[in-house]
Amino acid sequence: ALPFSSACSFAFKSPSTGLIVMIGFHFLTGFGLIITNFILTSIDSTQDVNDSLQGIYMLFPAYNLGKGFFVLSTRNAYKTLGVNEGSLFSFNDLIRGNSLAGPIVFLLLEAAVGVLATIALQKAEALTAAYDSAKAALLSALRPKPSQTADIEGGLGV
Repeated sequence: ALPFSSACSFAFKSPSTGLIVMIGFHFLTGFGLIITNFILTSIDSTQDVNDSLQGIYMLFPAYNLGKGFFVLSTRNAYKTLGVNEGSLFSFNDLIRGNSLAGPIVFLLLEAAVGVLATIALQKAEALTAAYDSAKAALLSALRPKPSQTADIEGGLGV
């Protein structure tokens, strides 16, 4: 979630506003999507819809973190009850599987994309600042100085 938040920070002028917006976003996508997933899974008529939404859920880092915690907690509950739920790191179905492999793989991919996006945005910002600085220096060099303006006006008899 950190690389994603870092990339999103470029959209805000005030750090405090960006922080509040990102906290709200991560809370809604993490907690909200976990609850949505749980409710849609619990209702027989909506299980197919929930299965089709799993790929979209996995695009949100906070959801993957929440799903990882949910998988760990349910695994622990099943273990306490003596029920075997299979491998904790099964790579059979990364999106719909009930293992930690999916959330971990998606978090790693999202981190890589977030880092690359942050680097690209920083480079773009640096290039924009350099362009603006060069433009201001060029315009300043081309603008006549006040002493030159007085000489021109004096020479014309104005």
